[in-house]
Amino acid sequence: MYDATVGKNGIFAKSVGKEKLKKYAGDLWFEGMPLSPILAIAMRVSKNSNSCEGVVIGFDWKSLFRDTGVNHRDFAPQGGKPNPAYFVSRATASIKLASMNLDDKLKYVRDIKKFFGQAAIAQKITSEGTEPYAVIWSMQ
Repeated sequence: MYDATVGKNGIFAKSVGKEKLKKYAGDLWFEGMPLSPILAIAMRVSKNSNSCEGVVIGFDWKSLFRDTGVNHRDFAPQGGKPNPAYFVSRATASIKLASMNLDDKLKYVRDIKKFFGQAAIAQKITSEGTEPYAVIWSMQ
């Protein structure tokens, strides 16, 4: 997904509430989680073959915090950005991640759910008023 920021042709964003994210994140969720464990829904759609394949991608924050020694509460400390722990914790995690090789970094990225269907499913997932994760989890 290169050069794919929100607002460009290849990507869109939807707000999904915490309780819904918790429902679909599975073992990546933990209480007090400061950031969403669900990062993206990546899809490849072919109108020629009438197919859509995709994956819900997650991030294993629990393992990252354990491996970097950063306290997850410091990522969203009381008082927010004025609290020095906010920036210190993020800088510490970033420095430790930067020193890792690519394979070690990729162990934090997880496939939460893969899905396949007809090309029209992509339209349904991206439609206004639709909960994209509910559509994906309803597929066999």
